Amino acid sequence: MKKEESIEFQAVRERIAKVAKAREAHALVVGRKDASVQELHKLTVERAVVWDRLRARERDIALTGGKMPDEPFPEDAEITRLDRHVRIGEDRVRDGEKKVAESQAGIRALIGELEESWIALGAATSDRLLQTFRQAAFALKDAQQAYLAVAYYFLRSWDAAAWKGFDGKLTVFDPVTRELILNPLHGQLPEKWTPGAQTLRKNMDGLRAEVDAVKSE
Repeated sequence: MKKEESIEFQAVRERIAKVAKAREAHALVVGRKDASVQELHKLTVERAVVWDRLRARERDIALTGGKMPDEPFPEDAEITRLDRHVRIGEDRVRDGEKKVAESQAGIRALIGELEESWIALGAATSDRLLQTFRQAAFALKDAQQAYLAVAYYFLRSWDAAAWKGFDGKLTVFDPVTRELILNPLHGQLPEKWTPGAQTLRKNMDGLRAEVDAVKSE
């Protein structure tokens, strides 16, 4: 797994691997069940052939007026043997079908866990991205209001050409709550500025006062 992948991303990969492994095991279970079905089919056909042969003997006796047999025919023993094999084969098929169903249920459960891990990945990723967005938005808000604090001195006074203008209507909403993070109306209200912008404004006031003081001496 890549080191830069999140825990949730790795969890999805792990669940994918589990489902893939379960499907491989399931294929073996299905293969054994199919083999038992084929074996049962073969036994059933063989028994039908022996049964037809036995009935042909009996019909021949009936039609030719032969003596009623008291001893079993060779086919009787063969049918007894095949009946037992068929019963065992049917048990094997039922057991195989049960195991296939259990395996399928296990795969469905693992797929459920995979989907849960996928949802967890989405939740964790969206949360991280939202936090990143909000941090960036608040940093933008702080920078924009600091810009306003300094623009007071350079946009309206002295050499305005030395100052680069900006869009005073810039607005940023929280993408989930729709709350205004960067409100252009607050640009006109210094008391609404961020602490960083207010501190910068005070520092600029103090520095400008020193400039004016030294000029007037």
